[in-house]
Amino acid sequence: MKNNKKESINICFACYDNYAQHTGVVISSVLQNYRGNFTLNFFVVYSYISPENIEKLKKVAETSISHIEFVFVDREKFASLCGSANERFLPECFLKLKMADFLKGLDKVIFLDSDIVVLGDISELWNTDVDNYSIAAVRDFADLSHLADITGGHEYFNSGILVINLKKWRDENTEERLFNFLKDYPDRMVWNDQDLLNGVLYNEVKYLDDGWDFQYNVDNPEIDEKIASTEIKLIHYVTRNKPWSAGHFSYKFRDKYLYYLMKTPWRLNVFSIYFTIWKKRLFGEYFVRKEQKKQLTGLRELAKGRTVVFWGASNYLRSFIINCKLEDNNILGIVDANREKAGQTFGRYKIFSSDCLCELKPDLVISAVVNQPKMKKTISHELKQLGISSEVVDDLFYLID
Repeated sequence: MKNNKKESINICFACYDNYAQHTGVVISSVLQNYRGNFTLNFFVVYSYISPENIEKLKKVAETSISHIEFVFVDREKFASLCGSANERFLPECFLKLKMADFLKGLDKVIFLDSDIVVLGDISELWNTDVDNYSIAAVRDFADLSHLADITGGHEYFNSGILVINLKKWRDENTEERLFNFLKDYPDRMVWNDQDLLNGVLYNEVKYLDDGWDFQYNVDNPEIDEKIASTEIKLIHYVTRNKPWSAGHFSYKFRDKYLYYLMKTPWRLNVFSIYFTIWKKRLFGEYFVRKEQKKQLTGLRELAKGRTVVFWGASNYLRSFIINCKLEDNNILGIVDANREKAGQTFGRYKIFSSDCLCELKPDLVISAVVNQPKMKKTISHELKQLGISSEVVDDLFYLID
């Protein structure tokens, strides 16, 4: 595919102010590992970034081999979409769906999320041939069951790193197809823009080597095995646990993020990150207990006069039950998709397989999957499949930063 910006590689971000620093880190990592001869054109599509952060991004991206452009978009045009999808998502989540419109002068672009660092040469990704595809992407480990009846159970791809054939998107009205899918299946949008792309483009995707989107989940017990077997060219810090937070002391690849942060105008923030980590190391247990007391009060308020089931036998839930000495009779137990956990107990509460919900018939289901902030629609879909109309709450428990 020819790009009409001669001898250049085009890289795009959809960014808002809170992620300006992290976008700067991505750009820094791209530049540090680039070995090609083409000019790098960075495009930042944004609804609001402070003038100060725009200047900092320019300092990172304006070099002898690279240039940056900013494309402003009114976020109010996207606000209604968030109401029809998961309410936790910002309008910026949908910006990537309109890249063919925003970047009219381009035929091809690499889209990158801002929670990544690039370790490989970006020209290798750019050279991916997508002439006969709408996008190129890497497989995702997320559950696809909520879309299987629509797509036929194709392999699910991650939308954080994409090579997009913008010309094909325009020729085939892909943007219109995506937003029509959102109108037709609003209740299926668990992962929002990622579900839209999978729901429409599942037969139009070229799969990339896993190393170009190594999805690092600090809570995955098999992560060491994955690291050993993968040539990592790009680290994607998926889930709520990010390298700039203090969620885990043994966070692999935090050093990569901090290394490239040191090469940006935000470099002094490295010290505040380390300070937060050490503060949590020294006083973390105290703050966890303090937050759990608040969560216990919230739980009892929610559960008043109702029967309750926890969704997900997480380590955090075990800690919560033990630390709070939870023994409320209106809590029926815990359900978990992993059948091997069935029959085990957290405190006085038994773990059941999820199909036991039909027998338990709770009034309220509370998600304890603390590292996934988008569980309400996932759980509601599962309950609907079982013919259960329980209320679902997914924001009682959360990761302590």
